[in-house]
Amino acid sequence: MNLINLLIAPVIGSVAVSANYVPAFPGLSSCPDIARGCTNTTAASANPFPHCCIPDQGLVVFAQNWTMGYCANKNNTCAPSTIKSLPRDAWTLHGLWPDYCDGTYSTDNLGCIHEYGFEGTYEMVKKFGGGLLERMKKVWMGADGDFEWMWTHEFNKHGTRMSTINPKCYGKSYKPHLPVLDYFKTTLSLYPRYNLFQILKKSGVVPSKKKTYTLKQSQDAIILGIGYEASITCTKGSDGRSYLTEIWISTTARPNFKFDTQKPVPSAYVASCNAAAIVYEPQPGSSYK
Repeated sequence: MNLINLLIAPVIGSVAVSANYVPAFPGLSSCPDIARGCTNTTAASANPFPHCCIPDQGLVVFAQNWTMGYCANKNNTCAPSTIKSLPRDAWTLHGLWPDYCDGTYSTDNLGCIHEYGFEGTYEMVKKFGGGLLERMKKVWMGADGDFEWMWTHEFNKHGTRMSTINPKCYGKSYKPHLPVLDYFKTTLSLYPRYNLFQILKKSGVVPSKKKTYTLKQSQDAIILGIGYEASITCTKGSDGRSYLTEIWISTTARPNFKFDTQKPVPSAYVASCNAAAIVYEPQPGSSYK
């Protein structure tokens, strides 16, 4: 089984990731079992293991959006087509990216390896991804309706920072579309594992026009679902209230592109919500009112 499939198989076995992944670090045919991101220190660049084995920064953040909260601020651009096509009773994907062990990260929108970015991400996924394009359209969308821009941005900013899918890690089998597809497929594979709608619902946190939730209620629901708190982001709506918009789940990188959920690094993730009253805005046509 190839490197990335070791992550995919136990999570969502129907997802097929490229069979061309060949770890290229010298003298090793596989990642050492002891490898784990951020085990010895919380300092930046704390990963002593081969960078084709685990992401060199150490932490990996998995982010999801609740678009209705974002659109509660009328200054934000929200396309009617996006609102209409939102997956019912489900969050949507933002992205997957590595952070350093102390919670810091680069703000360069061009990623770590500029020549490794692509403008034709949409066409690449369409040509080589099989059914991947349609799956992404259903759960990975920008509020403004421009999913093609969003996908290109996410890969160029974040995918090019994922050292485990650097072109050198594919060895002689490298082709330009392989890291692109593996980045998107790996991110999609985590989506059912961290089903935020169901995680929150299990603790009674559901969309509502009438009820609000405290930050503690929201965090307690997430802790029950994944074992640790997450970073919860809100936006100030046009009515002045605090609307739930995004949740970041922090993970620790492990060999074979696996991830263990972990507590967020406190210095990096500060909740931007009103701790006493968070609005979880229902979707149009939802049974939640």
